[in-house]
Amino acid sequence: MRFICPLVFALGFLLVSPLRADDGFLIRRLRLVPNPLPRDIPGEEVLEVKFGITSAGWIPGFGWVLRAYGPDRELLTRETVAHFLVGQTPRRRLAPGRIKGPTEFTAYFPIPEEKAAFLLVMGVPGRLDFRMLPSTGKVEDFRVPLADLNRDLAESSYVLSPPED
Repeated sequence: MRFICPLVFALGFLLVSPLRADDGFLIRRLRLVPNPLPRDIPGEEVLEVKFGITSAGWIPGFGWVLRAYGPDRELLTRETVAHFLVGQTPRRRLAPGRIKGPTEFTAYFPIPEEKAAFLLVMGVPGRLDFRMLPSTGKVEDFRVPLADLNRDLAESSYVLSPPED
């Protein structure tokens, strides 16, 4: 009996741990900031997204989409192009349709002029991470079809821009 309890605990941990395994990426922070790339991104403010790739190696099929919703939960815009500053971005870790870790990234997305709630989704089909701004919103309120998200992730791209003078 003395050995059975630790054995049962260890087996239980092994069975549960894959369910809580790291997806290999996470969104760390969303915030509105003054536009650091006015030549490439319209508007005075942009959405800054800090995210990390925690697993080593390439993650194929990785993408992102920023969806902006109006007060009546109507979709205002859908942005699949992320902007990165050359000096802040490890260029050899970004490639069309894939990303390499482990590393940290800062991306910038244009935002609509109308007041909006933002839903950012990143990942690969079947392994998605999302954040909302303002964070008091509920994802369930927007009911985005999974097929739409998968299409948006597949269409995502990026632009590397030099910092403004």
